[in-house]
Amino acid sequence: MWGLHKLNLMYKEIGDDMLHIIELYRRTKKEGVGIEHIIKLLQLANEDNASGILQLERRRKWLIDKIHDLDMQMERAKNYLYSLNNEIACAKYSLDYCHEAYERLRQELQKLYEEKNKLEDVLRENNGNIAE
Repeated sequence: MWGLHKLNLMYKEIGDDMLHIIELYRRTKKEGVGIEHIIKLLQLANEDNASGILQLERRRKWLIDKIHDLDMQMERAKNYLYSLNNEIACAKYSLDYCHEAYERLRQELQKLYEEKNKLEDVLRENNGNIAE
């Protein structure tokens, strides 16, 4: 009987909010949450608690800001990498061009060297014919 008396006093004090308390009771029972869990949850809600909700919200906001900063850094890094890849492609193209130019010049030099040798041979033959 004492419990009913307390419940009646609580109802007078709480009034229409009693429906919320009943709903809370039903949900905690359904989830298997005991009174000790509810007490711990209320302690966490205490703003003075180092691990309280206010501190957790601040930490959450800080982490979200950090994630945003990291996303921006990653975007800048992607752009930089894209730029470097473009520079590498340009340098490769230039290197290929220089290699082809070098090869053309080497072949031209080889032809000139061969022509020089032929001319020297012709001069030697002509000098030999003149000396006779």
